[in-house]
Amino acid sequence: MDSILRSNTRNVTFGYNLLDKDDNFKKRMHNVLTGVVSMTSLAQIKGQCIINITEDDEIDFLNDRVQPFMIFKSESLGLLPSEMLYPSLSLYPSGVGQTVYNLGIYLLSSPIFKTTMGVKTATVTCNSKLEILINDRIKERQSFPKDSKYTDNIKDVIRSAGIEKINISASSSTLDRDIEYDIGTTKLEIVNDLLDKINFNSAYTDNEGFVVSSPYVRPSNRSVDIEYADDETSVIFDDGFTEEEDASKTPNRWIGIASNPETLPLTSIYENTDVNSPTSIQSRGRVIAAEPLEYTDVASQDVLDEKVKRAAEEDLNIYGNVEFNTALMPIHGYLNKLEVEFNGSKYEYIETKWSMKLQTGGKMSHDARRVISIE
Repeated sequence: MDSILRSNTRNVTFGYNLLDKDDNFKKRMHNVLTGVVSMTSLAQIKGQCIINITEDDEIDFLNDRVQPFMIFKSESLGLLPSEMLYPSLSLYPSGVGQTVYNLGIYLLSSPIFKTTMGVKTATVTCNSKLEILINDRIKERQSFPKDSKYTDNIKDVIRSAGIEKINISASSSTLDRDIEYDIGTTKLEIVNDLLDKINFNSAYTDNEGFVVSSPYVRPSNRSVDIEYADDETSVIFDDGFTEEEDASKTPNRWIGIASNPETLPLTSIYENTDVNSPTSIQSRGRVIAAEPLEYTDVASQDVLDEKVKRAAEEDLNIYGNVEFNTALMPIHGYLNKLEVEFNGSKYEYIETKWSMKLQTGGKMSHDARRVISIE
């Protein structure tokens, strides 16, 4: 974790850039009164920014975008002039005593202004670029041909919605038959369905406004992204942790079935037989089977096996939910793996939701699930 973020004398300021529909910088926004940025990783849109603003006739609410950012500076230097900021960079050039963290690019929505004490204000909910893919539906049946690459098709769908900033990891997986989607299907549905068939994460947007996806890696096999500890440099607030554990209905058997009109169905079964697990078949003395997992056009048996293990690990992780608050930490993104040490106990978690109130002394809330390792 960057040392400047864990300083006991953090000096933080906030700003908002107004961008056009092509993400080009238009101006700094000086009419933002408050702002909240959040990521809900298990939702469709995922990234969101809510701002409270005063009137500004130069804003095109139908096309413009907002880019919030945070500036962490060295105590020894004053802030640089605002016109020297580079909105297209995630980090300010080194050696100037401050670091700028972009917090995403969000589409504005039409505001409804209210007048209070002679001042017009409005709360504007701004969603990530995934809203473009939700709003755009195919106007005729769309077919992807056998032997074409999944990731090539995914990128084509995203580009067809007018999005050029794409960061989809490469994959050699190809379609084993033609796949079609019905008229009226949203482009986000198509993108996420194709990603799911090769066991990729669902699409999300990063802090620079790119649409991103990469192969799913089970939490127990991932390295830790961010560490927190209640030590002398802790940024954890004293209101502590709220942890919820309910394992009574946790399954210990999962069955996956993949159908394909041109081949025999594939099946995969995973059972929790770990004697050290309180929810395993041995520990419970009985089988608790999850609802059958049904898939279509899974790329291979290996992919199906991984998808069933993924479902099992996600079910096991659910029963250890934790909520806690920290100082504002702009290094969080999509489904980060956290290591949290509190009151002498250290656990790993996958963060499913976070929210930051962009103001001096603001808190960052975290919702996460305990990582449970499976073989």
